[in-house]
Amino acid sequence: MIELTAGEVYGILRKAITDAGSQKAFAQQAGVSAAYVNDIIRGRRGYSDRILEELGVQRIVRFVRFVVRGHD
Repeated sequence: MIELTAGEVYGILRKAITDAGSQKAFAQQAGVSAAYVNDIIRGRRGYSDRILEELGVQRIVRFVRFVVRGHD
């Protein structure tokens, strides 16, 4: 497993779009609308599980506890 930054996932998406030939072609390949892919590129929407699967990426949510002075 390799941890990726949001920027790296974006780069993977851009490469997948280039490899597919267009946003529309990638969207069809992924089973989503071209408008949705464009919204992701423009930062208006987040990555769906379907898009991440197409990119070979898995979202893992982490919670980290931190200590704030005066709170336990």
